[in-house]
Amino acid sequence: MITSVLAAAALVLLLPQPAYAAAPWDLKGAVEEAIKGWLLDGACGFFNMYNGLVSAIGDNGILTAPFTSLLGESVYSITVTVHQTAVVPIAESILALFMLVQLIKISQRMDATATLPAIKDIVFLAVTYVLLHWFIIHSLDIVQAIYQMVVDNIMPVVGSVGKEGSFLGEGISTENFDLSKVTFGGCFTTLIVAILCALTGIVAYVVAFVVAYARAWQIYVMAAFSSIPMALLGFDETRQMGVGFLKNFAAAALAGAIMLFLLVAFPHILASLTSQVGSDSILALAAGEVAIDALQGVLMWLGCSFLLVFGLIKSGAWAKEILGS
Repeated sequence: MITSVLAAAALVLLLPQPAYAAAPWDLKGAVEEAIKGWLLDGACGFFNMYNGLVSAIGDNGILTAPFTSLLGESVYSITVTVHQTAVVPIAESILALFMLVQLIKISQRMDATATLPAIKDIVFLAVTYVLLHWFIIHSLDIVQAIYQMVVDNIMPVVGSVGKEGSFLGEGISTENFDLSKVTFGGCFTTLIVAILCALTGIVAYVVAFVVAYARAWQIYVMAAFSSIPMALLGFDETRQMGVGFLKNFAAAALAGAIMLFLLVAFPHILASLTSQVGSDSILALAAGEVAIDALQGVLMWLGCSFLLVFGLIKSGAWAKEILGS
């Protein structure tokens, strides 16, 4: 009996047994999934950064701010001081020169015809002086009225259209996403695309900020020196310069309405090109199953962002084309 048991035990020991090295292979799989998860979490963070930046682009109130608070009350006070103490005297000097030139012309006509000047010439000269003097003194009020006309009548209508909320639905996350279906190459591709998308959003935000503030500075600079073009309206040779100034200032004010229109329309353009994009379609880049559709949606975001940047930069030129200046 003992011999039989020993023989059976020896037979069991001699037969080959399968080896289960579960711990090392499970550890490798866990590390791989952890790295994939980190890569995809980073990609989701960059996509959500793009969403947040683009959503915040239109929240800058400088486009619709009153004339007295475009860049703050202190900057407005500087503008008024420069206008009243430095620019208005120069404009009045130009007006005096205009009056002198006109008197010389009347005197030359008197010498040529040996007659007294017509009463209408004197009356016309006096009326012109009064009008130009009024334009010079109230030039800041005139340009402010032009600006407020755009802000009060055009921008409220444009802003009432409203904006879409989130371009990416509730945001992108790797929660409940099967990491076993993705590859390292797909994860890196998704991360690179997400970084490019976030960089595009940063560029669009910075350009919108810079263009909006550059427009505000332009308006204040033109307002501070507005008396000089007003004085140039008196000369036949320089009248077009004064008219051109009024057109350019109106274009600068209208450029704000164009920028606001672009910022309001931008989310709707995105919504028309790409439906609400969620985790399944974006993270499909990592899986490689429907990567073309997901990549196409991301490329549309990038293209729309570059179009927004282009439109913001060209807003001033478009406003001048609208006004024919």
